[in-house]
Amino acid sequence: MTDPIRPFINLIESIAGAGSSQKNRDVSSQRTAGKATNVASSAIAAVPFSERLATRLSVIDRHDRKRRRQAFVELALLSELGQQIAVDHAMGELVDKVSSIIAADHQMTAELDDILDSVGS
Repeated sequence: MTDPIRPFINLIESIAGAGSSQKNRDVSSQRTAGKATNVASSAIAAVPFSERLATRLSVIDRHDRKRRRQAFVELALLSELGQQIAVDHAMGELVDKVSSIIAADHQMTAELDDILDSVGS
């Protein structure tokens, strides 16, 4: 059985270890290569994950840790599975389920919160 949160761990490690915006672009490009199905998806994928995350976090209250983690999960799912799932009615349930799995791991939650604070500042 594959680990359902492995893609999120990879993204967390990618954000935490990114030393430059070029490195983020390279990682984002590698991750999204072949996944973009139209021009809009390609344009979104061209923006590094950390920049899209920072933009999304900028409109969420810093003290609303749960919503900040959900925003991360949603963006990660869209990055991994493609923008076309954004309109799927089950997307909200999937975000909630994955967020719950992450929240159950207190160490991962603490690390993710620290990373989201650094990205969102």
